[in-house]
Amino acid sequence: MGVRPRTALAVTLGVFAAAGVVALVLVAASLGGPQFPSEEDLPELPMGYSYAEPARGCGSGGCFVEAEVVVPEGLTPTEALAELDAAVAGCRAHGLLDRRSRCTGVAVLGRDMLTVSVQLRDFGK
Repeated sequence: MGVRPRTALAVTLGVFAAAGVVALVLVAASLGGPQFPSEEDLPELPMGYSYAEPARGCGSGGCFVEAEVVVPEGLTPTEALAELDAAVAGCRAHGLLDRRSRCTGVAVLGRDMLTVSVQLRDFGK
């Protein structure tokens, strides 16, 4: 005996309904989550480095927290950039349910200021 058409239809509709609920929960968690990354989202720095006071802001791609990095003595910001970029830069999902991208970057501003920033990127950006 084969599967009755009504049973197959009911199973198919149940699978689609479950997928819809999961998608709705993910979108709600992402939209309802914090708009700013917290200072705790700043990555741990290697030994000898430390953060100055972090600042927050928003731009066209999302909101961010940024902090100047105090570089170990004897190291230029450009040398520290190469070391930190490999250690902390990159993107990943912000949370298990919050699927916005949380991206960490390292930059030298001006000649002598090294900063680490963490940005929450909105969907599609």
